[in-house]
Amino acid sequence: MDLFDLFSMEGNYEQRKVDCFKKGKLRIDTAEVYDSNQPYETAVSYPSYNDGLWIIVEQYNTIGEAREGHKAWVNKMNDKLPEELKDVSTCGAAQLKDMTNRNWRVNKKSN
Repeated sequence: MDLFDLFSMEGNYEQRKVDCFKKGKLRIDTAEVYDSNQPYETAVSYPSYNDGLWIIVEQYNTIGEAREGHKAWVNKMNDKLPEELKDVSTCGAAQLKDMTNRNWRVNKKSN
């Protein structure tokens, strides 16, 4: 990944979007990405985890896997909220964070 990959995602979300779910403050977004080891990922945003900041919860190799994974995360997050969400991102920023603090990936649910 280089800076060009990161900036190439700017402004073209609608083209990259696989699916997006919104319910209250819960957001589940699955999209094509250019800055990770796999070309698709699902991210979750909800105030009870990571102060509502995005957490990359799963990555996929194909758009079909991404669609199925998105549905699974919608079901999981609408059923009973997990006690924690683990960030699985492989982007450059995540790798840099790993160098100083591996614990950042585990996001426990707050009340």
